[in-house]
Amino acid sequence: MKILIPAILDNYSPRKDNSFSIKFVTQELSNEQLLNINAARDKFGVLYFKGEENITEQELKALDEVNLKATDKRKTQSKKIREELWRCHQANNEGFEEFENYYKFATERIISELEAKRFL
Repeated sequence: MKILIPAILDNYSPRKDNSFSIKFVTQELSNEQLLNINAARDKFGVLYFKGEENITEQELKALDEVNLKATDKRKTQSKKIREELWRCHQANNEGFEEFENYYKFATERIISELEAKRFL
């Protein structure tokens, strides 16, 4: 998937994990562009911002050669699971008001299911 739209680099801010959040502002977008942006959410990719200058052949080649698997160090598998459980809790807390209680309940349920599979 590729997204190519004119944009203004509006702002950036540091995050506690030493990464940065970068904000762009666009003109009105088509439905197709919005769908592409939505589909790209939470995906790892390459950001290349070009001002008035032309893109060089070397830059195009460098973009195609980026090894995304080697550079995606955003989240561990356990963090991804925790985030997904957070989303589940937001959608249906199953009676657990506090996320930590839900997290313990949900992870124990997953562990029990895995243990049961071992004996099949």
